[in-house]
Amino acid sequence: MKTSLVLSVVAAIVAFAPLAPARESKAWGRSPSKYITWSVDPADNSLYFTNQEGSSSKLCDVSAPSALKLTFSPDEKYVFVTDGSSIGTRVSLYKRNSGTKYSKVTAYDFDLATQRLALQVEAGKEISSPVLKSSRYLDCAGWSKDGQWAYLTLSGEGTLNGRKVEIDGFKCIFNPARGEFASR
Repeated sequence: MKTSLVLSVVAAIVAFAPLAPARESKAWGRSPSKYITWSVDPADNSLYFTNQEGSSSKLCDVSAPSALKLTFSPDEKYVFVTDGSSIGTRVSLYKRNSGTKYSKVTAYDFDLATQRLALQVEAGKEISSPVLKSSRYLDCAGWSKDGQWAYLTLSGEGTLNGRKVEIDGFKCIFNPARGEFASR
């Protein structure tokens, strides 16, 4: 009797499971000051910033909410958004206008600039376009305490002049106020 009751309950759970609401993946976090809460709308993968008063603004669209990383400068004037998947990541920089409103900084191609610096430092090579194509990971690892320098890391593989190129854990720094990249 107990066995048939257990089997009936299991059968009912299996039968009605598709009717249960799916759990939404929740991608969210807070800025260091906790003034800004960020969240991804699962309906359209839009990244939103909301302040403590409830005012919100859309920052950007993201491709992989589960792998999303936001790295705020100490004064929250800047934020790097690292987005991507297992085949690679990219970074975008945003500068605060006011409150929760940030604008994308488009003056720099972080992918090209970090690859160019890495190949100059590690191989003495000059490039004019990105060469790391597969499994390219670019990330903002943090900021200096004074907020003047962002720490970027790069890893990836590609080809240059028919030869395999591999960068593993190259570290550089970026000053957004001056637009300056430097090796560490």
